[in-house]
Amino acid sequence: MPSIGNHITVLNSTDSSNNYAMQQVHAGMAEHGQVWFALEQTAGKGQRGKEWKGTAAENILMSVVLETGKLTIGQQFRLSAAVAVAVRNFFAFHAGENTCIKWPNDLYWCDRKAGGILIENVIGGAGAVDGQRSTVNSVWKWAVVGIGININQSVFPENLPNPISLHHITQKKYEMMELVNELCACLEKQWEVLIKGKWDEIYNEYNTNLYKLGKAVRLRKKNVVIPCTIRGVSKKGKLLIEEDETVRFGFGEVSWEIG
Repeated sequence: MPSIGNHITVLNSTDSSNNYAMQQVHAGMAEHGQVWFALEQTAGKGQRGKEWKGTAAENILMSVVLETGKLTIGQQFRLSAAVAVAVRNFFAFHAGENTCIKWPNDLYWCDRKAGGILIENVIGGAGAVDGQRSTVNSVWKWAVVGIGININQSVFPENLPNPISLHHITQKKYEMMELVNELCACLEKQWEVLIKGKWDEIYNEYNTNLYKLGKAVRLRKKNVVIPCTIRGVSKKGKLLIEEDETVRFGFGEVSWEIG
């Protein structure tokens, strides 16, 4: 099986690197570990339908195709955690130990967002796209891992609440393809750990580097603000908080109140 980053295609401009990669998967033209790196995205995608915006040629905007036949549909959080650990370790190498994983899929430096992850899946013999649903006898065939990381961008839209780039942190400018190759190496390392069945290693590292671990925060569920303490993330991907007793929240159930 090819390593992640063995084949990198540079796209000058595309609506979304995830869309482009998914089209290649459905056309039978993708292989495991293949990477599409976009210099510009005109309609980049974030979680829950949000748009991902970035200045052309200044950030990492890329999608990786992974052949996931050796994983089960119920192990989707394991892949998500492995990718998050890889992205965190890549960024921390340059930005330092203030780098953390904000549940469920954001890259943070202190209290500011440096990047995000969006994983879209191909499940079942017919290749139906399905990010959440698990069905009996279905097979998880492919994952398209979209990663956006702020690198050289110095000015952000005013409507973004708390963005930060690697340039802001280090005052350096970076050669993008060098960083893409570094990130691919970090992804390959965590992929190997995952495939070898060392899930506990990934899980422990994910929780160790969790944003606001052990600290008091405010979460919002619909119109209710919940003061609580972050206790970790379960092995199923549920956020664990403590009020009077430990409570579990699934993806999309709550949002963070920061600031």
